[in-house]
Amino acid sequence: MGDRLATVDLICLVMDTWLRPLDFTLLLHLKELPNCAVLRRAAMSASHRYPSTGSCVRGKVWQPLQEPPQIVIPRETLCRNDEARILSEFVGAPLRPAHEPPVRQLLLERSGAGATLATRFHHAAGDLLSCSMWAGHQLRVVFGNEEMTRARRSFHELVLKTHPGPRRRSPFAFQGPCHPLWCRGREPSRQRRWQTLEIESLLSRRCSKTANGFTYNDLLLTCALEALIQWNRLHGDRSRNVGLWLPLDIRKRPFSGFGNGISRIRIYASYSEKLSFIQKCQHVRRQIDWSRRHGLWAVPKKHFLTRLPSWMGFPLLRVYLNRPWLDVGSSVFSHLEKWRPEDETVLARTTGMEIVGQLHSGYCVALNALTHGNRTWLTFTYDPALLETEDVATMLQLFRNQLDQAGKELH
Repeated sequence: MGDRLATVDLICLVMDTWLRPLDFTLLLHLKELPNCAVLRRAAMSASHRYPSTGSCVRGKVWQPLQEPPQIVIPRETLCRNDEARILSEFVGAPLRPAHEPPVRQLLLERSGAGATLATRFHHAAGDLLSCSMWAGHQLRVVFGNEEMTRARRSFHELVLKTHPGPRRRSPFAFQGPCHPLWCRGREPSRQRRWQTLEIESLLSRRCSKTANGFTYNDLLLTCALEALIQWNRLHGDRSRNVGLWLPLDIRKRPFSGFGNGISRIRIYASYSEKLSFIQKCQHVRRQIDWSRRHGLWAVPKKHFLTRLPSWMGFPLLRVYLNRPWLDVGSSVFSHLEKWRPEDETVLARTTGMEIVGQLHSGYCVALNALTHGNRTWLTFTYDPALLETEDVATMLQLFRNQLDQAGKELH
């Protein structure tokens, strides 16, 4: 027997389209090449430990597969260009939870040393934290830090926070939806490309909610807002009506439970341009605190459209979630900076990490960050039909400029 998809799982399944697939890929750049046979067995162990990843979707239920297919595909690469091409093909291929497990992997031996392990994860099965749990277990098994899970475990419903009277609009919101980001105006494609900025600095240590009134996440979020404002300004949009969707972990307890334990709030650049960078960060923190207190993140345990049969409810839910007046921001910004203690054994074996994010129909670019120690990897995922490589390089430089400004004010 399987288990019913939760409301957030169903939303992620319904929002998946051929043009904008709702999946993401975690890239772990490893110092050493794992044994492929052991990696396959460890992937099976992870699918037993987290049973939705060894299942496919039948209507509204995760249906366990008797024999999940091999999900680790070893490939060798001769040069960096080959690696980029193979990864792009891997990210762009169809991933269909109705026909196959919602996890797919690719292992690439790098031309110098080490390897890249790409774990592609469909959002219907879980969020980025869950993906890190899955890959973390797999690699701990590979490197002998954890025992294999040999029998399929039972499904457990993820317990989420609730709010007695959630608000649906922030007082910081603009009058009307956020402005989209400038793009080349061509027809969108299903392709995804990405560029990653590695940040090595002590900025994270200089940010203190107690001393400065904001966190490192707030600083990165403010950098993103300011960079995107300047991007639009370079192309003739003088307004500051830029906003970002920000995922929030709404698990009842931190790091508890596998699945979709996230919701989203919107953060707006609704502060004065004349403020210092530190004051802008403090304004962003006030928005986040307000949204947390007033339940802007709240997700109904059951939406009335999810009670309808799939053939009727899914199309209606898709129309409801794609309402043209719905403000989805100008882009999305996510940041994973807190890891479980057991993940350290895996992270110590990496030289870098990246997230190839999913793109909403209203976005030409998505921003996803990972932080470990004093290093942050910020990945800009974009549609190459809407932005050129040079465009994204400019966005990265605008972000760097904001980091420089932050460093000067925090010095």
